[in-house]
Amino acid sequence: GRAEPRYLLHADPVHLRPDQARILGFDFFHRPLKAGEAGAFVAAFNQHFAAEGLELLAPHPTRWYLALEREPDVRFHPLAEIIGRNIDLFLPEGPDARCWHARLNEVQMLFHALPANAEREAAGEWPVSGLWFSGGGRLPSNVRGGFAEVRGDCCLLRGLRLLSGGATGGEERLQVVKAPGRAVLDGDRGAWADALRTLDRLLAPRLEEEVRLYACDGRIWHWRPGMRRRWWRRDPGITLPWREERTP
Repeated sequence: GRAEPRYLLHADPVHLRPDQARILGFDFFHRPLKAGEAGAFVAAFNQHFAAEGLELLAPHPTRWYLALEREPDVRFHPLAEIIGRNIDLFLPEGPDARCWHARLNEVQMLFHALPANAEREAAGEWPVSGLWFSGGGRLPSNVRGGFAEVRGDCCLLRGLRLLSGGATGGEERLQVVKAPGRAVLDGDRGAWADALRTLDRLLAPRLEEEVRLYACDGRIWHWRPGMRRRWWRRDPGITLPWREERTP
């Protein structure tokens, strides 16, 4: 399709649940919407906000985006930060914050009255309470392949492959593993343990090579084959002496 020149924000559908004096947020990772359901919410949003120049896009039922003509002067919190938590602690901040608070409330009222939500509740499914905006950026003109190989079930990686035309480069391989983080968000100890065992099996054949683990929070865990001999530097309970670094 055509390249999207506008500024795009993640606009994830969320389910909001009252809990005494708090409102807890949840995503639809385990309860994905169908294409027809997503289309109903997108159509209602776009009709309601057309005068403001906002357009909701849903290229996939589980991935929604908001297209804007200009970059908003506001800081958003990632969706992962609100799952099972009080959303009031993570509302948009910055000069444009008041406008975005109002939009969040307006979307909640709009979605609450939609027949699609009544149908979901009648079927025993969570209603879509609103949208959670986060991230943001414009599509770059091109991306050069920086890795010899890229693996992982991640829409971002698939997008980068498409944008780069499948080009690769360099000698490093990149593997994206999302299961451990998802298990933490779900508070599922069993899934977390399974994900770590899978990660261990993934890393075991690579320990004769240089490996970096990116936690996506500014930390990097760095392993070199020579570290096997640093047995005197190991901490109790840590099998291998990985060295922690920080991204610049």
